Amino acid sequence: MASPVSAGGAHRRDIQGLRGVAVLLVVAFHARIGPRGGFVGVDVFLVISGFVIGRGLIDERIRTGTVRLRSFYARRVRRLLPAMAVFTVTTAIVGALVLSPFGDQQRVLSTGMAATVFLANVQLYRTTGYFDGSADRNPFLHTWSLSLEEQFYALLPLALMFTWWLARCRGDRRNPTTNRPFGAREVALVAVVGLGAMSLVLSILLTSGLVGFALEAPQRLVFFSMPTRIWQFSAGVVLAVTGLPSGRVGTRTAGIVGLGALMALLGVAVVVDPLAPHMSLWTVLVVAAAVVVIMTATPDGPGTRLLSSPPLVWVGDRSYGWYLWHWPFVVFAGVLWPDRPGVLVLAAVVSLAPTELSYRFVERRFRFGAQWVGPRTVGLAAVCILVPLLVLVDFAWPPTGAWGSRSPLTGMTFHRHTAPIAI
Repeated sequence: MASPVSAGGAHRRDIQGLRGVAVLLVVAFHARIGPRGGFVGVDVFLVISGFVIGRGLIDERIRTGTVRLRSFYARRVRRLLPAMAVFTVTTAIVGALVLSPFGDQQRVLSTGMAATVFLANVQLYRTTGYFDGSADRNPFLHTWSLSLEEQFYALLPLALMFTWWLARCRGDRRNPTTNRPFGAREVALVAVVGLGAMSLVLSILLTSGLVGFALEAPQRLVFFSMPTRIWQFSAGVVLAVTGLPSGRVGTRTAGIVGLGALMALLGVAVVVDPLAPHMSLWTVLVVAAAVVVIMTATPDGPGTRLLSSPPLVWVGDRSYGWYLWHWPFVVFAGVLWPDRPGVLVLAAVVSLAPTELSYRFVERRFRFGAQWVGPRTVGLAAVCILVPLLVLVDFAWPPTGAWGSRSPLTGMTFHRHTAPIAI
């Protein structure tokens, strides 16, 4: 059996298991069977993203002296866009058949278009809250967090490279403790901690009402915006920069602390109130718990063993696809069979079918396909963005009727760009 924690390796089974825990919390919350704070799984995802992406960038900079931006962005394109494109086109077509064309469908399509260009969080901030009643009819609602991550992937390597360039331009600055020039890790650490601290302070000030009087829905802004979420990504990046505390604490102690942090994370998901302000001590506790779980991973630790178990790793490997597909299944099931909570659970489970198909035939094929390099990656990105946009724009024409009904404008039976009024 492979060790759950690989020394310096890119793949860690315990992190995949933590992804599995995060997506299970979110899916259970959306299916209305899990803890009422299951949405905190998204906060865990952000910490994991910061750690994994930050570790890759820092290691490459130390190993090669630079960061190859084209290769980094190409990997992100192959990893994210093909599955997102298939999901978007499929959801738009089904939404046109299921959702009402008089309001719901138009709102949904605008969110889908924003998600395709990585701005769903911006569009949703301007139109609705995550916990609003109308949000339950938007199958693209959950793409706000994917847009956040894509924005982070775009900005982090540029920010780090700018920081390293600025440090080099300022000359041979030395660490007063070691009397050696500051290295890539130390420079990155200062920059990331500074950005994270400013983001956290901004989130607290907006939530408390001390600033942002002229802003529309400042607490909603805290929930959806990149500037107020950077601190969560930064927590993972800081962990990637500083490394794991191997040798600093005993293995047994690290294992106990890690298991306690995992239990604390799950405990917050049980007790946190969805209607409470997003930026609170609960949010800080979730982020801190996720950091400690990753930081204290040891091969023999009970928490690490649990996270590295085959079922959680299996779910974690498919967490991106399941996160994409589960929510539209839940939305459409709620529209077609309202007031039947059990249907939502069944829909979430059934969504594992397209998840598995996406994982096998889309995600893995494009992510690991040797042919998708160089100009082909650019073409792949263009197709994955333009095709969904064309489909969404086509469905977004203003409707004048519904399937099988008489058009109020022409008196003729209307059969295009419409759907039955289901809500």
